[in-house]
Amino acid sequence: MINTKNVRKEFLKILSKTKNISDSKTRSEIMKKLFSLRDFIKEEYNYERELPTLTHNFVSNILSDIDTLDLAIKNYILSIGYELPKHEAKDLKNIANLSSNYTNKYSYENTPVLKGRITNSRYIWHTNPNACQKCQDLDNTVYSNKSDVPDKPHPNCKCDVEEIEKKEDRCDCLDDLFEQIDNLVSSAENLLKEVNDYIKYFSDLINYKVRNNIAKTILDNCVDALNQIVGTISDFIKDYSNIKDKFYHSKEKCNNLKRTELNRILQKAIREYEKIIELLKNILNKANKAVSPAEDEKISEKAAPASQEDSGNGKNNNKYSIEDVYKYIQENNKAPHWHVTENIYWDEVVKTNTLQYGRPSIEILQNLQFTASKIQEFKDKYYPGTHIQINSGWRPRAYNDTIGEWKVVNGKKVFVRKSNPNSEHIYGNAIDFLIIGHSTDSVSKVFVEYWKGRWYYEYGFIHADSTKSRGTRADW
Repeated sequence: MINTKNVRKEFLKILSKTKNISDSKTRSEIMKKLFSLRDFIKEEYNYERELPTLTHNFVSNILSDIDTLDLAIKNYILSIGYELPKHEAKDLKNIANLSSNYTNKYSYENTPVLKGRITNSRYIWHTNPNACQKCQDLDNTVYSNKSDVPDKPHPNCKCDVEEIEKKEDRCDCLDDLFEQIDNLVSSAENLLKEVNDYIKYFSDLINYKVRNNIAKTILDNCVDALNQIVGTISDFIKDYSNIKDKFYHSKEKCNNLKRTELNRILQKAIREYEKIIELLKNILNKANKAVSPAEDEKISEKAAPASQEDSGNGKNNNKYSIEDVYKYIQENNKAPHWHVTENIYWDEVVKTNTLQYGRPSIEILQNLQFTASKIQEFKDKYYPGTHIQINSGWRPRAYNDTIGEWKVVNGKKVFVRKSNPNSEHIYGNAIDFLIIGHSTDSVSKVFVEYWKGRWYYEYGFIHADSTKSRGTRADW
């Protein structure tokens, strides 16, 4: 059953952060949390075959409110990107109003139920003797949670709800064990992010880099195993996230057996988590052997035809000039699999699917090479031995205009743009990337000290722009 109390609590936390919506990092965090909460509600809602009417209405309302807030924030981001101060101020005010309205709507303290604004514990419905049949049916009904108390059945209803407060004090004897479980669940959530990063990285190797069929098969098996681990970690988090509710008790009902039982559960959780870690290590070792430098060199030698210039495979990033890359793209309608830097390839920063919208000029390729080299320098200095995943490089203007999604607003289908119409991606000055095995949040805290150009952290990746303003390169 969906725990409406916890969902309300999480949504209120998100709403409290909107007061700092002008900060890009806060925006990114809010968008991710809204996305996660929406997915969680939908997953739980689809899982339940039958829901009480009140819960069904709650789910429908909060999903609609989440979508409305999400769209308002996206419009605000677009106004910033378009540099439209009037629209920006209007969107900011709209977000503030929505946040205020939803806080009042979902806060237990501020949501009136009948006339009493009841706020605690156990609630009993009392019906007026001359009330209608609907109200008579509710007479003396006891509700354990405030969210379960129904609204007035009709206007001018004279019924009221009596609040009976609990006098019991919560026992804190298990708090130290609860803290250990919280830390374990938090570690599992971070591990889940890392595993998903590995899946993206190995999938990228399979699709773009590894040519040897045996290595591809090994990586395919590793990706399948990693996907199974994602399911295992998700189940682990779900199993241990609600332990507190199960062991909640008052001081007068304290039983030391609870400590013994919870400790047993904690030890079991630790053993399960260690097994997951060990399994992950074995999979990564297997995958890394398949693409180790020595093996990778053999793979390239076997896969490459006599002329590497014709095939687009190369190891030395100085072997081919910008003019060679430009010529290859013009002749083959795709970028070559040559090194831009040690860990970044041309076919990563010039994606094949974008070339149907246009071709990069030599100046754009030079800009891409410069930006990639600075990202490579950052990676080598702070994260040696790791891999870079490129999410986006050069974008033709026509392709840049297609980035967005269709939304239904007030019954009409509206295209919500997600890209800046004058993005530096168009000029080759910007690359979106992440460091495999490290959360983007932690990388961004190091990146801010190193990067001299413009940058931001949104949607789980780092957008690195080598300019300090349009057409002016930063001082490196």
